[in-house]
Amino acid sequence: MIRLFYILILTLLASTAIAQDEETAKRILDEFSDKLNTYQSVKATFTFTDINLREDTQDSYKGDITFKGEMFRLNILETENWFNGKIMWNYLPDVNEVNVSEPDQDNDVILNNPFRLFKSYETRFKCGFLGETSEGNHAVYEIDMIPLDIGVEYSRIRIRILKNSMELLSARYFKKDGNHYLIKVSSLSTNLDLPDSYFSFNVNEHPGVEVIDLR
Repeated sequence: MIRLFYILILTLLASTAIAQDEETAKRILDEFSDKLNTYQSVKATFTFTDINLREDTQDSYKGDITFKGEMFRLNILETENWFNGKIMWNYLPDVNEVNVSEPDQDNDVILNNPFRLFKSYETRFKCGFLGETSEGNHAVYEIDMIPLDIGVEYSRIRIRILKNSMELLSARYFKKDGNHYLIKVSSLSTNLDLPDSYFSFNVNEHPGVEVIDLR
């Protein structure tokens, strides 16, 4: 009987700790999301690292992304990508070819645009606060985001947010195939004056381009 009592107490304490971690994570994400939503647009430069745990290898690439609402423009891995909120263009400069598609906005766009995580995290993820660490002289919040949809290709996303400035430091995707994607932000520019056309591919600016429509 005493043993059962101890088990019940420990279970209650553990449940309380989990609830507190969820509440802390939600508070931080709400604050971060609210700040992000005050910006008309954001441009971030970053390093993208593909980590293969099975083969113990990793490759890193520089890139940049500019977003405005649901739209974004991304440069990475010698490709240029435009997304106007519905249509995505993937341009390959080496062969002067562009692929046109309408991506699954529940999954594909999140992997391309990490900032979109914070548009609907409350309905799509279960979040937990891991604790506070440091990066140089800066305090950093660490939060795990577990997707509610078990059919997605990643098991969780770990984000790190600078405590004082409430800016995104990194996002790490834990893929189910043994690979991890790490996106680490190096600089941010906000409230750029950009027209909506900036986020659509312009055929006239790429003479002779081959258009492959995958829609």
